[in-house]
Amino acid sequence: MLDGIGVEHEFNQSVAREIQSRELVTSLIVLRHRAELTQAELAEKMGCTQSAISKLESSDDDSLRIGDLKSYLSAVDAQSHISLLPKSFKLADQVKYHCCRVNDLIHELATLTDRDEKLGLGVSQFFGEAFCNMFRFFESAQARIQSVKRASFSVSIVEVSDSPESQDEASESTQTETDSGQVPCGEAT
Repeated sequence: MLDGIGVEHEFNQSVAREIQSRELVTSLIVLRHRAELTQAELAEKMGCTQSAISKLESSDDDSLRIGDLKSYLSAVDAQSHISLLPKSFKLADQVKYHCCRVNDLIHELATLTDRDEKLGLGVSQFFGEAFCNMFRFFESAQARIQSVKRASFSVSIVEVSDSPESQDEASESTQTETDSGQVPCGEAT
């Protein structure tokens, strides 16, 4: 009815702006619910009043103070990771940044396995799963490139184990082109 005069479009844009302005606050509310805390219980943990929590949760992201955010996250047993990157970072720079961060995290995870065979096996299996998922992400993105000529890439997956049988199998490397649609990701033995 009002579509012809643009009222619906303006309303939709207004709603979209309101939702976007409260993304962080909405995430906080979700975290509080996951922690199964009422506003009053959260206020007690934070050392403030329930009305302060209500005000915080009904505000927009720009109104949040860093101290309140840290206190809220601590009270709901959550943590934040904020990346401060130059505006000049292109998408490729952002991917490189996050790849380096993933590298730091997997090395940190690997150091947790010192002298714990069971934990080491679990982390090793996780690494295989994570690698396969990352490969699939890149493969899927590569498939979306619309240019006539795409660069192809291949991956060799070699599983190494302490058992002699596995070492014989590990010496056989598997090459897979992205166009094959198959990713050789076997389960760890």
